[in-house]
Amino acid sequence: MKLIIHVKKGSKKPSTLACQREDGATTYSKLVQNFEIHDIAH
Repeated sequence: MKLIIHVKKGSKKPSTLACQREDGATTYSKLVQNFEIHDIAH
């Protein structure tokens, strides 16, 4: 099963993390400020 992960950096609003499964189902979550930069750095 394929999983596509999107991280969208917000400029004036929270960034989001979205996951899309191969069957088209999606889920998303708002991230705390600068979480995506910190997490991807690891």
